[in-house]
Amino acid sequence: MAFDYREMVKEATETGQPVTRVRQLVCHDNIPASVAGKTIDTTATVVPSHDHSQKPPFDVLDYARRWKLPPSHTLHTVSANKKDHPFEITPKKVAEIVQQLDRSGIPACMMDSQQAAFYVSLVGYEFTSLNGWTKIRIIRAVGGNDADAKFWQSHSRLEDFLPWVVKKLNRGPVISALVLGKLMCLKPEFCYSAFPEATQQRAQYSKEAQVEDATPKGIVVGAINFKRLHMDIQRDLDDSIMQAVCHYSDGKNDIFALAVRVTGEQGKDSLKIGMKASVAHLLSRDMIVRHPKASVLICVDIKVAISFRDAAREGHVFERTGVIVSGFAGGEETPKGLLLSDVAGHSVTIVSTPGQKGWDGVDLLIKRCLENGATDVNVYPWPIVQGGVPDISSYKPEMQDNVLAKTTNLDTLELPSQLVARIRREAIPIEDMASWKKNVLLLEKAPICIEGEQSCQTDFEIVTFEMLPDVVPREDDVPVAVRQMFTPQYTTLIWGASNAGKSWLGIELATSLTTGTPYLYFTASAPCTLCYLDGEVGSDFKPRVNQLLQGREEFLPLLNKNLFVISAKGGLNILDGETQKILIGKLQKSGVKCIVIDNLLSLAPTASKSNSTPFFDFIHRIEKLGIGVIVLHHAGKTGKDFKGPVDLASLCQNVIHLEGRDQLEKEISKDDEGNDEPLSQDLTEALEGDGPVVRMTIEKCKIAPELERRKMVYKLPVGGIWEFVEGEMPTPTRKSSDSPIVEGTPKNFPVDSTPLPPDAQKLLDTMNKGQSYSRSDLEKITGFTTKKTLNVLKSLLEINRVSQKGEGKSTYYFKS
Repeated sequence: MAFDYREMVKEATETGQPVTRVRQLVCHDNIPASVAGKTIDTTATVVPSHDHSQKPPFDVLDYARRWKLPPSHTLHTVSANKKDHPFEITPKKVAEIVQQLDRSGIPACMMDSQQAAFYVSLVGYEFTSLNGWTKIRIIRAVGGNDADAKFWQSHSRLEDFLPWVVKKLNRGPVISALVLGKLMCLKPEFCYSAFPEATQQRAQYSKEAQVEDATPKGIVVGAINFKRLHMDIQRDLDDSIMQAVCHYSDGKNDIFALAVRVTGEQGKDSLKIGMKASVAHLLSRDMIVRHPKASVLICVDIKVAISFRDAAREGHVFERTGVIVSGFAGGEETPKGLLLSDVAGHSVTIVSTPGQKGWDGVDLLIKRCLENGATDVNVYPWPIVQGGVPDISSYKPEMQDNVLAKTTNLDTLELPSQLVARIRREAIPIEDMASWKKNVLLLEKAPICIEGEQSCQTDFEIVTFEMLPDVVPREDDVPVAVRQMFTPQYTTLIWGASNAGKSWLGIELATSLTTGTPYLYFTASAPCTLCYLDGEVGSDFKPRVNQLLQGREEFLPLLNKNLFVISAKGGLNILDGETQKILIGKLQKSGVKCIVIDNLLSLAPTASKSNSTPFFDFIHRIEKLGIGVIVLHHAGKTGKDFKGPVDLASLCQNVIHLEGRDQLEKEISKDDEGNDEPLSQDLTEALEGDGPVVRMTIEKCKIAPELERRKMVYKLPVGGIWEFVEGEMPTPTRKSSDSPIVEGTPKNFPVDSTPLPPDAQKLLDTMNKGQSYSRSDLEKITGFTTKKTLNVLKSLLEINRVSQKGEGKSTYYFKS
């Protein structure tokens, strides 16, 4: 069967109208021609159907060759008015798309590797569903020829087709998939994000119209099979299906994709992912509007929202409690454009995601609910999860067990109506949120530092002079204790040349702080917990600690309990935002009071080369959590200065310079008349032996300025412990039997006997041995404000002069 297609195409192009032939020029096997086979339509403005069963009524390429037509006449739809065409599939269009992607880069949502892999697979799924005519147009547009078009009509698997497109476009798989998606009107943003509704663009549908589910039931994402577990249908207020949230999972990872209703042929609309923008509506919006007095639960976590809604439907929660379980899809930015006018007149309870980030994220949602007329807004404080356990690293250590006990896992939920009742009962009014976060559950938030940006402290307070903490001046003849020098209020920089003994002295300091023993010149303080961030020593760390602990073996139980180690040799950048978040969470969870960073060059290389501000922003975040910071750093090439900008020293309160064997052996001392003088006998003998020899010079010391420019030399014999060689400050042996002893500490260990500040001494004197006091009791007795009382109690708790029992309003204190 054949028609005069050349004349038909010419006539259709000139008139802009479809052309149909009734007379058959040739007929084989007495097969009548179909209407489609007798029609040429060059005015089509609708994308051809993606029905798998539809095939081209004739071999287009065969007719092109037979009638010697240019490929453009058969493979491209020629519109009488190109401006009205929804999209075009031409080589020129492909070139424009590639140029645009080269200039702007991939969309932000494609930065997530899992989302990018899902989109690539979705492009393949949609391509295989195209009819043959559209496939040919795409193949020709990306640079294929007639043979390619014939081949790929019968071989349309993406794992084969996409590599071919990559070669044709000379671009990577993601860019190539984006080009194909653009030709099919498939946008990655529409897959994952919801947008504010534009009234003028709102389509009208009939609720009787048939809507086909055209979303994949399963999809391969990065060689892993993801199965669609849920499809949460969303209806408009006229009860017509509008969109859906599709939940895909491989058992460990989850993907939530948004499907929207698109218009098809012959009244058969379908739900497709990525073809159209999803509207930012609340789930169960139709129920919320139909029941104006119902209470509404808004789950911020979409995984929790979908699972909770399923359980609520099965358990008839609305019929039993009058509460509608809702939520929203579309990512973290959705609350900004979420249509919330539907909650006007409703009582709203927000179920946040666990942790600091989740709580900080509900502020905007609360504000917008109130602005849109919600009668009241409360927040449920305890975690609700769907499988797994919540991240509790941002909760106070004393609250973490309670948080886990209060966590609800929807996988094991039996009575959803009881959970709804508990949420409503235990939800916190918004006016109590700030105090609840600060005093009960969450640790104080520290702003995230981004490298290259200037920091800005916003959580400051204004206080009267009376409220300032009292500080007792330190007497010059009283030796400095370890925790006076290395305190959370100060940052200490210890720097020196390679092989000067920095790590050895850093490990000795960690051992002293965690066991409550002296450190070289500095007297002992009560033991504390410490984290050693090791980017230098590696597998030798434990043998070095065991060597330095010789003679102090009875302190091993304290060391085992108080010393934490993060082995980071080989790569860890503490200036990375995500790394900082994880690191601070682990420090908080471990309850450490001090951290040693060994060393700056390995763990924060940019801070030692250019701008140190981002590094110190990070340090200040740690200090705000009550953690002291000690940084080990390398000297420059000359050995006379440290690497990096000079503000490294100006931003530290303590600076200690170490010179090792290599520097000391080259040194020639001078007598008073300027003549060469040999090194002292003690130093000469130390240099003749094996093992590190270190001269420590205190270049800056805020707690004891009289120590500045003082020098001490120590040696570490092979397999031995540190020994004093010479210097202006010998190692003290003072002990104090009347200082507080921490539980588990061996008897007669040396501790700090520095006098208490007046406020601390006053509060301690008011407490009788064996009697307990509440905070309010102590405020009445001392006359202190609440804040001062809490600060003084905290300082006394840290040195174990006061003990604490209970929690919340039942907390009481007594003398240790």
